[in-house]
Amino acid sequence: MPDPVPPAVAAREGFLPVADAYRLIHVPETPADWKLARDRFRYQEALVLQSALARRRAQARR
Repeated sequence: MPDPVPPAVAAREGFLPVADAYRLIHVPETPADWKLARDRFRYQEALVLQSALARRRAQARR
């Protein structure tokens, strides 16, 4: 599955790689693990939603 978060953004924000985040959200090794994964997925969800809304606005303007 492709990662919607650009690598430069993920590095800047200190996000886990997407495969690690999926693993740790389901089987965390420490309490902090699932929080790191959750934060990554929160950002990812917001990015995808905002991208979709921007695309709709652009289409509506046309």
